[in-house]
Amino acid sequence: TNDTISSGSFCSVMSGSFTINAAGSGATNFTTFTSAINALTCAGINGAVTFNVANGTYNESIVLPAITGSSATNTVTFVSASGVASNVILAGQAAQLYTVQMNGASNVSFRKMSFTISTNAAATTSNILFNGGSNFNTFDSCIFNGTAAVTTKYHVYDVAASANHQNTFTNNTFGANGSGIYLASTPSDRQPIISNNTFNSISTVAIYISTSDSAIINKNVINATTLTTFNGI
Repeated sequence: TNDTISSGSFCSVMSGSFTINAAGSGATNFTTFTSAINALTCAGINGAVTFNVANGTYNESIVLPAITGSSATNTVTFVSASGVASNVILAGQAAQLYTVQMNGASNVSFRKMSFTISTNAAATTSNILFNGGSNFNTFDSCIFNGTAAVTTKYHVYDVAASANHQNTFTNNTFGANGSGIYLASTPSDRQPIISNNTFNSISTVAIYISTSDSAIINKNVINATTLTTFNGI
């Protein structure tokens, strides 16, 4: 008999340390955030995964969906390899309403990185967009770059009816923008933690939370440029 064997792309479940470096190579390096996420979602994870990101500006908008195998111990972390947030910049693309969309992703951390908001003119453009029930995520010691010229944009924004629970924002710096952290999902987001952040030159509202249950907001510094149209919390 004549047998035919066909082959396609195979994925390996992920665990351990990897790099994201546009100029790098090798089996454990990814040249873009998008390619790293594609590998994560192809076969999932069976242990904690860390991506050490090389210095540079990465011009891409990324979507993080639910990751098979993710848990409180099987986490995913993206962190600046140099430990300096300003050395790694993820810059949102004009065609998208977000720099990072958390679309069902849970147990993901971004640490010591910078995010630059998309130039998309839509009113709901944001650096971080939460959607699809994204829970237990952390943004720590990051820099959020916005645009002072557009007062309707958000650094962090969640989609109505998406219910994203126990997400944490600590030790971040939020730059000039329309709004800082804006959480208004119905049903409510449970237990967001917003602590030790600095908000500079936010023109509308630094922290807006509507219908959230058991929010923890403490030790934030809010520096306003105007008091006539601005709300701190």
